[in-house]
Amino acid sequence: MQKKSWGRILTIGSVQQLRPHHQMIAYAASKVAQVSMVKSLAPQFGPNGVTINNLAPGAILTGRNVEVLKDQAYRAGVEAKIPLGFIG
Repeated sequence: MQKKSWGRILTIGSVQQLRPHHQMIAYAASKVAQVSMVKSLAPQFGPNGVTINNLAPGAILTGRNVEVLKDQAYRAGVEAKIPLGFIG
């Protein structure tokens, strides 16, 4: 990428990188570390035409989240933190 002076690196983040959940300590820690890596590498490689970004999609209705989101009070709290007001 540096030789071509162009490249794109994208990491997939998580809401856990900003709001860690007490039941997901290892996962949240890995996402925080990933953000730190992106912040460290971006200025290093950016001048060479390589961009490094972290995409954090937020709350997504996946199999892992179905059960917890059945709790309407919990779901309302999650949706209240989302600018568009709904889960992806």
